[in-house]
Amino acid sequence: MPSGHSILSVIHPVTDLAAAADLLGNALGFTEQSREEGMVVMDSGAVAVRLVQARGEDAADRVLDLEIVVADLELAVREYAGLGGKPVGRPETVLPHRVEFPISFEHGIRVIAVRNFTEDELGVVVPLPVTMEWTEEAEVRVQRILSNVPLAFRHRSRATMTRAAEEHATAEGQSLVEEAAAIHAAVSCTPAFDLPRLREALTEDGVDPEPFFFAVFGEAGPPTVTRS
Repeated sequence: MPSGHSILSVIHPVTDLAAAADLLGNALGFTEQSREEGMVVMDSGAVAVRLVQARGEDAADRVLDLEIVVADLELAVREYAGLGGKPVGRPETVLPHRVEFPISFEHGIRVIAVRNFTEDELGVVVPLPVTMEWTEEAEVRVQRILSNVPLAFRHRSRATMTRAAEEHATAEGQSLVEEAAAIHAAVSCTPAFDLPRLREALTEDGVDPEPFFFAVFGEAGPPTVTRS
């Protein structure tokens, strides 16, 4: 994109400007941002649509696709149908974690209702973004700790914790990331308010957390994994 430029809105020509604006506002939650002769700008907060007056066949084949992420696909389809939408075909799994269902409205407006499934819902374990060799125990340890991290923060935590473990192993002159380095990284990367839960989780797994907490927050040599 050339410097100094930004995309302001998506342009969609319609034959009935007022009716199309009402549809976006009443059915899809857009608000009117501005109105001039032959043009209405509707804004959802995430995207702006500039509806422009079209005549004849100018708008006949124009389709405006609006992707909307929903928590319950079946409920969303029923609600949109009640607002005048017509489901097109059947839900389609386009990716293992993504299902789409098109819903057609008047004025060439089509909603693509999207249901994204989380790694927990799919029962999958996302691989760590490793750049070194890890022991199985180290990987399992980090994955167990990450399973308790809220999904909204897990992706970032996965990357941060993996990098910290590899940096710690390298600093200790190790070419292999072992469980001790993984636990050290988990302690150093976990927010202070969540440290008590981490300490409890390690203890429940039979790992003494104190050497790792002391190594991160006090002065100590590299700890080893001691199980009770």
